[in-house]
Amino acid sequence: MMKHIALALMILALVLPMQAAAYPEAALSVETSVDSVCPCSTLTSDDVSVVVGNLDDKEATYNLELVLPDDELWSGFIVPSVTLAGGAEADVAVFVTPSCWAKPGKYTIGVSASSDVSGKVTTKEFELDVAKCRWVGIEADNYDLCQGKVSSFDVVLTNDGLEDETVKLSTDVDWATFAEDVVPIATGESRTVRMDFSPPKDLEGVGDVKIMLNSDTSYVSNQKTIELDVRKCYGTEFSVIPAAQDVCPCKSAEFTVGMKNSGIFGDNYTVSYASNSETIPLASGKEASVGLTIDVPCDREEGDYPLNITIDSMDPNAPYVSTVSVGVLPVGECYSVNLSSDESEPRSIEVGESAAFTLTVGNGGMFARSYDIELDAPDWVHLSKTKVDLEPGYAEQIYMYAAPGYGTDEGNYSVSVTAVGENEQANAVFEMEVVSDFEGAENASGSISMNMSIPTGEAVGSGSSAERPWSQIMMIAILAIGVVFVLILRFVVMMK
Repeated sequence: MMKHIALALMILALVLPMQAAAYPEAALSVETSVDSVCPCSTLTSDDVSVVVGNLDDKEATYNLELVLPDDELWSGFIVPSVTLAGGAEADVAVFVTPSCWAKPGKYTIGVSASSDVSGKVTTKEFELDVAKCRWVGIEADNYDLCQGKVSSFDVVLTNDGLEDETVKLSTDVDWATFAEDVVPIATGESRTVRMDFSPPKDLEGVGDVKIMLNSDTSYVSNQKTIELDVRKCYGTEFSVIPAAQDVCPCKSAEFTVGMKNSGIFGDNYTVSYASNSETIPLASGKEASVGLTIDVPCDREEGDYPLNITIDSMDPNAPYVSTVSVGVLPVGECYSVNLSSDESEPRSIEVGESAAFTLTVGNGGMFARSYDIELDAPDWVHLSKTKVDLEPGYAEQIYMYAAPGYGTDEGNYSVSVTAVGENEQANAVFEMEVVSDFEGAENASGSISMNMSIPTGEAVGSGSSAERPWSQIMMIAILAIGVVFVLILRFVVMMK
């Protein structure tokens, strides 16, 4: 049984190729007798020859199809099918009409024939040259239009065909018209036609308008789509950044005004605030920015202060007003100086002695500052520095030296030190008591000055020199010896 099945399969395998060979593909011939064709003109079987042949000796039916350029405006026809006896052939009727808007150039057209038995498809192609037999071109740009205002632009028509034409112009909107609706135009000629636009006042934005051209005497038809941007004649877009800003007295608030000319025409924009103003010219579609500086007086109290910024122009909706807020911070939060010392108790200083005091100057404000250190004290009190420059949050130590000389009256003294900034100051007061254990100081005399404390003035009291402290007597003796030595040295120099 298995042997019979295998034999049947072998026979079937041999028969199937023979069946396929019995129905080969069609013999297809396509030829054209024209070199070029005009748009809208129809080619017939006299212009295009299509012949289908049956290569087999048995009858076969072939389905035919016309393959046109990828343009829905082309049209054509071919006999749907043809049945041929074995070895027979037949001419097939065909018609081809190029689009009336077909641009000049070469186009490929195809004819296909498929067997209804074997399904094999045979395709042949030919080229068709579309010429400008009758053609009027349209040249027009995209335009910017002003709302509610009549604007006029030129449209150029060119007859690129071989015949004179008379064309009629129209658009797909009722607010776009032509100075001439019907335009005669000879072959090879160009004509300029004025196109008038009067867009409605409530129309705004970008849209398309079709310019259409048709001939009453021929198939000539053309169209062009232009883009129209309908905007205000004069328009303004602006912003103010920031809307609010906090600043300190004696400082400035900075704002930026951004502007754009959204109108059709150029315009001048005047920005005003307080007693200041600036005018900026802007062409259509251009942008600019203006920096505004608001100076806050040093005596301005804390609080929020509104400020109007005005932009004026040819815009019928102008002037535009934007309100910003300048917040003035408390003076104490912006500027602060600290002056301190570890000396909290009164100091007792003996005549002829000295004492040093450490002071700390600190910047507790928000800005770098320069402080003058002022001293209200007797002339035997001095400062190591009289000016300090400090960044915010930083401090520096300075020193005060007190050295009451001989002859300084005993008693209590108040010394005042003040750190003075542009808007701030701090004060520290030091209490000093000057004492002396040398009663005859007011009777002493002398005027020699050195880099040490030298007793000057008359001694106080009636005691003799033997009653003076030994340290003072020795000091006077040393000074006397020094003076004598200086005199001798001068005498030696003079003798030379």
